[in-house]
Amino acid sequence: MPSKSEIALVLAMRMLEKSGVREWDSSDIRAAIAAAANELADLLYSGDSMALPDNLLVQNGTAIVFADVTDHAPAAANNLGTRTAQIDLTGVADAAARQSDKVDLGATRAEVYEVVAAIEIAATPTAGEVIEFWWAPSPSGTAGTANPGGVGGADAAYAGYSANMAAAIKQLQFIGDFVCTAQATGTVQIARVGAFRPKHRYGTLVVRNESGAALHSDAVEMSVLVSPLAGVVTD
Repeated sequence: MPSKSEIALVLAMRMLEKSGVREWDSSDIRAAIAAAANELADLLYSGDSMALPDNLLVQNGTAIVFADVTDHAPAAANNLGTRTAQIDLTGVADAAARQSDKVDLGATRAEVYEVVAAIEIAATPTAGEVIEFWWAPSPSGTAGTANPGGVGGADAAYAGYSANMAAAIKQLQFIGDFVCTAQATGTVQIARVGAFRPKHRYGTLVVRNESGAALHSDAVEMSVLVSPLAGVVTD
């Protein structure tokens, strides 16, 4: 049974889809949509025995797990799932970034994806510092074609177009921050990063380390879970 807040989120997204092209730019209209979604969720939500139509259920599809093909072998407590896509986060330095292989979300894909990551850091990070997660959407399935921000579409270091990462990364779609706690090396931190709506069928994950320390010298425990939620979009 989805929670009331999950029902309200889906209802709000449906209302936004039905609204005019730009009318949701108005703060008054956004507030009205949010209020209406919450009111409807209150009416619909009546406990575990309630059956909702499929289009209102928040449903998990087949997740993508980004990890390193050579190293990934996490302990059970840190396992976000079986690796299905490639990114090697080994030793990513502070202020450096890594990009994944380009992935295909499918001709029919979820409209919202939730991101959780398991990260091990080589030294104690500064509490409250972050590791940034970005998405490079692309209309092309070819690795190096039609990518924003100088993304190459293959597992490699990411530096933007010509070592201008700070500017180039802003051409990507921001997912969210992995907020670090001050844990010593050996502690695998697992945190929710955020959610995003992919703009195209294909895409590349980009991870920028701003934790104040390098990531661990192997990627055994590190992975990024990208879970499709609720509804579909068809190209």
